[in-house]
Amino acid sequence: MERPTGVTILAVLAFIFAGLGVLAALVFFFMGGMLSKMAESAGMGAVLAGAGAFVGVIALIMGGLYLLVGVGLWKLENWGRILTLVFVALGLLSAALGLFSTLSPFQPGL
Repeated sequence: MERPTGVTILAVLAFIFAGLGVLAALVFFFMGGMLSKMAESAGMGAVLAGAGAFVGVIALIMGGLYLLVGVGLWKLENWGRILTLVFVALGLLSAALGLFSTLSPFQPGL
């Protein structure tokens, strides 16, 4: 079975996002360490280092999931298609909630 062009494009995009996720994780690890050194005198060094490590791990996990999606789509696996649909649904839900919170007249904290 030949892979459709659209599926190939989505798989390549998933591979690109996986690489960007790993790159973002490295940046967060590096910046967390650098900011912790800068804020050491204020007593916030450990907090900033922990925050950088936490966000870096989340970025690594997301990069791994995008790599998994890319492999699944590239090999035309059904689980790759389902995982892609789950990610699209979560993205649409997140966008809808963001739009709703932006347009809501009630802004807590303002």
